[in-house]
Amino acid sequence: MSRLDEIKARLAAATPAPWVPSKNYGGVVNPELETECGCDHGPDKPMGERTCTEVYGGRLVCESCLRPDAELIAHAPADIATLLRVAEAAEALLTYLWTHEDEEYAPPQLWQALAEALEALA
Repeated sequence: MSRLDEIKARLAAATPAPWVPSKNYGGVVNPELETECGCDHGPDKPMGERTCTEVYGGRLVCESCLRPDAELIAHAPADIATLLRVAEAAEALLTYLWTHEDEEYAPPQLWQALAEALEALA
């Protein structure tokens, strides 16, 4: 398994994106996933009857983060996915060039994939 495959596996195993900083808490949540967490979230509902989605804005991904850390963590899935696209496109192009040394040019689709991946970084 390559390093890129390992990173992709970790990303795939994590709580699905999108992640955002919590609206009422120093953590990171996924606003699209609701969960019954069983926590006591306040006096207006008995213990276990309010969800993390109601209180925090989504399922907790991590808790007790400083805001800059929460922003970094919240953007990690999208940032990693973008960087993986660039790395995969560059890897495909380099692999082709290394294995086809006798050819003057790589196929246009490999250059296009790299250009599109790099454009996502702009």
